[in-house]
Amino acid sequence: MWLAWSEPVDLYLGRSVAMLKVGSAAPVMMEIPVTTSPLDATLSSLTALAGRDIAKGKLRVFLSGALCPALGVSTPKEITQWKERHQIALASVAQTLSTDTNQVECGIDAFLPGVAAAISLATLEQLRLWAIKSHYSIVSIQPLWALATQCQAARQPGIKSLVLLEPDAVTLLASDELNRFTASTLPGQIDPSLLGTHTRRWQVSHGLTEDQVMKIGFDIKPGNVVPAYPKPWSSHWYKP
Repeated sequence: MWLAWSEPVDLYLGRSVAMLKVGSAAPVMMEIPVTTSPLDATLSSLTALAGRDIAKGKLRVFLSGALCPALGVSTPKEITQWKERHQIALASVAQTLSTDTNQVECGIDAFLPGVAAAISLATLEQLRLWAIKSHYSIVSIQPLWALATQCQAARQPGIKSLVLLEPDAVTLLASDELNRFTASTLPGQIDPSLLGTHTRRWQVSHGLTEDQVMKIGFDIKPGNVVPAYPKPWSSHWYKP
């Protein structure tokens, strides 16, 4: 059983569903009820469902756009210190979410300058508590949309926009000719016809042609692996 300790552990967490994957094993999926139960309690139930001793496992956390939305931020070019850029981005994120800076954290996307990932400190704390109880060592926490932007398909020349469909959110990212970025996340399940209308408006408002927009989906049900799509959760990505 000690061999399981060295296997990587991946967690996908959204508002409505969570999946835990140990090494090459099939992931364990759990629907998250709309209750006031602490998140770490829900995740503890997920660990129990996995039924494996994976103590001391290194954990990678991938958050849905509903929990970690993409938001556009703007920082002056003359601000080069990371701490200052982070403070400006944090203030912008807090204002957009109508909250205080002591209630939220943000990270600036390395591949998309001008786009920040926002997450509540309460969610981070519950993740930390669950990880401690489960003997996991968290090595990374990132939104799924950031992972999508790093894949080979999204890095192809000519791609100026990405639309990511998840079970509980849709994230839209775009850049213009001046390499300025805009971002929007729509939480919740969206009617396909309304989604098509919204993405077309997004495309037109940013002056994008159809071939400049990459659409990618993520489903809890596994399917065929697309080589150019992200390697983590490889069988869960699909072309809409």
